[in-house]
Amino acid sequence: RLNLDMYTVKASVNYGAGSKHRLSGSGKFCTFYRVKLHSLAVHYRLLTWNSLTIKTVLLMSKHILIADDDAHIRDVISFALEKAGMQVSVAEDGRQALDSFKRQASDLIVLDINMPELDGLEVCREVRKFSDVPILFLSSRDDEIDRILGLEIGGDDYVTKPFSPRELVARINVILKRTQAPTPVAAP
Repeated sequence: RLNLDMYTVKASVNYGAGSKHRLSGSGKFCTFYRVKLHSLAVHYRLLTWNSLTIKTVLLMSKHILIADDDAHIRDVISFALEKAGMQVSVAEDGRQALDSFKRQASDLIVLDINMPELDGLEVCREVRKFSDVPILFLSSRDDEIDRILGLEIGGDDYVTKPFSPRELVARINVILKRTQAPTPVAAP
């Protein structure tokens, strides 16, 4: 059984589809191809070695947009999500987040509320006009009314700062599983 860690798989995937890359320490080559699966996201499938599970590669295709005006928070979240095998884009303010999402759709948005240009609540309202992408609010506002407002305008979850990066990744994984699972068909 081939044992590849997420970092090795990610490094190979990032070189691009259809090209061959040496996997560290193995001395062998593998080929990645772009394929369209049940969701609209583009996934990669390893064709040379079939012992690599498709689940590992599917995790690589999850794209998360992080919008926070604090560079340290963006770096911490980016590191945690990349370590969990996800692709990350970052935005420094609400306007940049909205523009980035319109250019490249994401599987989930981590959205701070207190940002310049547009605040997170306004970004959520704008995104909800044209998308049902899951949104996780990450904010220093911890009053009950703020959490309720965030959820009522379209947020899927609300995490207050300070936060645990491991818990944030776990919450993101749960939201992705729930929102991107195939819809069961009712029995006749």
